Amino acid sequence: MMGHSHLSARSARCFLLPVLLIILGWAMLVVPAYATEADFSVTSVEIRGNFMMAEEILQRVVKEYLGPGKTVQDLEKIQNAIFSAYKRAGYTLVSIVIAEPPDQNGRLTVIVKEDILRSVKITGNKYLKDEQIRKALPALKTGQPINTMALDRQILVANENASRVLNVSLQTIDVGIFDAIVTVKEGKIIVNSLTVDNTGMGNKGDNTQDPLRLQYRFIHYGLGAMRNATGVLIYSRSPRNTVQQYLAYYQHPLSAWGNSWYAMAAYSNTKTGLSNSGYGVFNVAGSGQFYSLHYVHPLYRSLRTKVALDVGLEYRNSTDNTSIYNIDVGPDINSLPFSVSGIYSWQWKRDSVSAMVSYVRNIPGGYLNNDDAYMGVSPYASANYQLWRGSMSFIHRFRKDWIFHTRVDWQYATQALIPDEQIGLGGVRSIRGFREREALGDKGIVASFELYTPPVTPGLRLVVFYDIGQLWYYQLDENSLFGNPSFSCIGPTTLASTGIGLRWNINSWLSFNADYAYVIKGYITAQHDSRLHFDLTATF
Repeated sequence: MMGHSHLSARSARCFLLPVLLIILGWAMLVVPAYATEADFSVTSVEIRGNFMMAEEILQRVVKEYLGPGKTVQDLEKIQNAIFSAYKRAGYTLVSIVIAEPPDQNGRLTVIVKEDILRSVKITGNKYLKDEQIRKALPALKTGQPINTMALDRQILVANENASRVLNVSLQTIDVGIFDAIVTVKEGKIIVNSLTVDNTGMGNKGDNTQDPLRLQYRFIHYGLGAMRNATGVLIYSRSPRNTVQQYLAYYQHPLSAWGNSWYAMAAYSNTKTGLSNSGYGVFNVAGSGQFYSLHYVHPLYRSLRTKVALDVGLEYRNSTDNTSIYNIDVGPDINSLPFSVSGIYSWQWKRDSVSAMVSYVRNIPGGYLNNDDAYMGVSPYASANYQLWRGSMSFIHRFRKDWIFHTRVDWQYATQALIPDEQIGLGGVRSIRGFREREALGDKGIVASFELYTPPVTPGLRLVVFYDIGQLWYYQLDENSLFGNPSFSCIGPTTLASTGIGLRWNINSWLSFNADYAYVIKGYITAQHDSRLHFDLTATF
C-alpha cells in the first residue's frame, strides 16, 4: 500500500508539471500582449527641435491620434505622421524620436532631429563662378536642413541650360551633420552652326526659283549676370539672295524655381515664314516683321514630369499677304494675338511624352488691326478672331533599340482666319513630299508616324514614315442674309505621303538628314509625285 501511494504521488506530480508549464507559458505570452495593449490617454503632443515646419501643420497631422484608449501602436502612428509631413514638404533628412511615454496629464513629448548642412564644396567649374552656382541652388544653405525636393527641382532647372550639368552628392560627416559636393561639368558656351537644306521657296512662293536655303545660327548659353540666359541669332538666305530672314531670341530664367521669360523678333520676306528656324512660333504664311514676349511659370516639376503655363503676347506686321503660289489675297495687316498655353512633358524608362494646348485671341485696335483691314485679306475674317491649337509627341524605345515616334499637331477655329493664323500642311516638318505650307486652312490636324531602325553603322539610323493631314476652311453661305452672315465649313482637304529616310550623325560636328517621300493623296503637288528633303548641318 505504501508503495502504491508513493507511485500515485509521483504520477500526480508528473501530470501536474506539464500542466503548470503550459499555464506558465500561456501567461508569458498573454500578459505581455495585454501589457502592450494597455491603454493610456494622449491629450497633447509637444514637438521639440522643429525649425523648418510650421507648428500648426504638425499639430494638424497628429490631431487624429489624440484621445483616450491609445496604445504603443498609436505612438508609432504619431511618429510616422510627423515624418510624413516633413517628407511631403521636402525634408527627408530628419529623424523623429518619442522622448518618453505620455505623462499623467496625457502630454506626449516628441523630438525632431533635423540634419544640418555643414559646408558646400564646388568642383569642376571654370566658366561659372561659385557664387553663380550657389544662387542656382539656393536650397544648399549652410547651417540649415536641406529641402531635398526643392534641391532636386533646382538641379533640373539648372541643367536645362545645354552648356552645363550639375550633380549634387551629400556626405554624412557626423550624426545629424553632412556636407554637399557639387560637381559641375561644363560644355560649350558658344555654339555656331551652318545648315544647307532644300526647304526654301522664292519670295514669290515658287521653290523652283530658289529651292536651297543657307542658314547660320549663333547660340550663347552664358548670358546675363548669372550666366544662365540663352541668346540665339539666326540668319537665313537663298543662294540667289531672293530670300532674307532674321531671327533673334533671348530666354532669361528668373529664379531657381524655373519661371522665366523669353522674347523673339523676326523678319522674313518669304511667304513660308520661318518654318525652319527651330523656334516654331514664327511659322507663319506671309512675309513681315514679328515680335513676341512670353512668360513661363512652372506648375509642377519632378524628375520625370514637367507642367508649365506660358502666357504670351505677339505683334505681327504682315507686309505681303499673298498666299503661297502667288495668289494675291490682299494688302498689309497687323495683329496682336494674346495666348495662354499649357505645357506638359513626361519621361519614364523607354517612353517620353510632350504636349501643348494653347488658346489664342487677337486684341483688335490700332492701325491695320481691325475688320476693315482684314476684309482686304479675307472677306470672312474678323479682327476679334480666336482659336485653339495644340501638339503632342510620343516616343517609345524598344528593347533592341528600334524607336517609334508619332507627332500630332492640330488647330480648331469656328471662324475664318487671316493667313498668318491658318494652319498649313506640307513640308519637311509637316507632310513630306509637298512644298512648305502648300495647303492652308482655318482648322485642321496633321499626324506623322515614324519607325527608326537600330544604328546600321555608328551614328546612322534608317527611318520609314507615314504623314497625313486634313484641313477645313470657312466660307460665306450663298443664302446668307445681309447683315446676318452665316458660314459653312468646307472640307476636308486631305494630304498624305509615305517614304523612307536616314538620320546620320557623321561625327561630333557634322550631321546629314534626308527623307524621300511618295505622295499618296495630293493637292497642288499631284498624287504619285515624289520629293527629296535633305539638310546638312555643321556645328562648331
